Amino acid sequence: HFAYIAPMTGDYSKYGQQMERGFMMYVEKTNAAGGVDGQKINWVTYDDKNDPKESVAMTQKALEDEKLFCIFGPFSSTNGMAMAAIIQKAEVIQMGITCSHPNFTDSGNWIFRGCVSQVVSAVNYGRMAYLELNLRKVYCITLNNDWGIVTQNIFVETFQKLGGEVQSEAF
Repeated sequence: HFAYIAPMTGDYSKYGQQMERGFMMYVEKTNAAGGVDGQKINWVTYDDKNDPKESVAMTQKALEDEKLFCIFGPFSSTNGMAMAAIIQKAEVIQMGITCSHPNFTDSGNWIFRGCVSQVVSAVNYGRMAYLELNLRKVYCITLNNDWGIVTQNIFVETFQKLGGEVQSEAF
């Protein structure tokens, strides 16, 4: 059994809904072909509204299924880290689809990500700006959330180590 926890309503719902469509295409195709080892995939979607408290509540609800094998989601690292300790304790796999925060997988050996860490992406952004685009001064505007702050900090550190100058602002 699989659970999908993501924002199905609210500001980030377009991401949650698009990812769910992709999963459902796979589930329908796999189930139509007889499932996995003859077992149909059981899939339940939970709406966390991109709110860490809702992510925790939906995790607890999903874990009521004693046959639960894996939780896909959530959308954000903040929510993923809020859920991870509960999932680790339950010894269920968590696949944080877009959980890119460097510390996300530190919660344990049941916690995985399906994307590159911000350490990789933000370092690459800084290197590209300085080495490929030949920028020497940049102004960073970032989202004032976990993703924005961590990405900006890693980018700025990389860009400055290469010799660049940075001004920044969070909103």
